[in-house]
Amino acid sequence: MEYQHTKNSLHLSEQDKQTLHEELRYLYMRLRQIGYNGDCAYEKKLACFYDSAITRCKQRLSSKGSQKNSEFSQTA
Repeated sequence: MEYQHTKNSLHLSEQDKQTLHEELRYLYMRLRQIGYNGDCAYEKKLACFYDSAITRCKQRLSSKGSQKNSEFSQTA
């Protein structure tokens, strides 16, 4: 991802934000497919990985000033 420097802070480009939103959609889709807790050890590990990846994406979006990350709040 490319960063644009503006005044002493880094900002995500619109393309980078779009990429993160697409990643969030994919991760949530996969998490729903395997279930939020998983049925076996492999799925549980995947669910944990997806949850961590979702958190990282949300943090990157929120720390860069994006207003759209609220559309991805989890409703279990």
